[in-house]
Amino acid sequence: MRRRTVFNLCGIVLATFVAGAVSIVAQGTKEQPVETKAQTSRGGKDTNIKSEGRVNDKAATGRAAPAQKGGEKPRGGAICDVHFDNRTPWWLDVYVDGDFEGNMPPWGDVYTYAIAGPTILYGRARFTDGSILTWGPVTVRCPAGGSYEWRLSR
Repeated sequence: MRRRTVFNLCGIVLATFVAGAVSIVAQGTKEQPVETKAQTSRGGKDTNIKSEGRVNDKAATGRAAPAQKGGEKPRGGAICDVHFDNRTPWWLDVYVDGDFEGNMPPWGDVYTYAIAGPTILYGRARFTDGSILTWGPVTVRCPAGGSYEWRLSR
């Protein structure tokens, strides 16, 4: 009887130790966000780049930051979220009111924002043979404080 109690007690201690170790491992697997600061370069060939993207003008102030990125909170919900949903096997360039918003991977999504009200959406796929497929331009009513989803398909 006594031997059995010691054996059960050892099992409980072992189970508690294993549970604690699993808890520590589970806590250690949560990755923290990483923030990287920009680095200045003298130009020239960048071996990290296969094809060039958009070029920025240092003199331009660009768009104001949205509230979730530290910008001023809009009054009256003047911002509308825009969701581009790519239902094709191609890379697409997407535009809001004529401004480039990003490259969308095949079957992927791009989320951006626009001023609420009439909004012009446009998308295009460029191909190596020089041909281009386009979607739009379409003018949509983007609701203040709401969102608009545009599905682009073949």
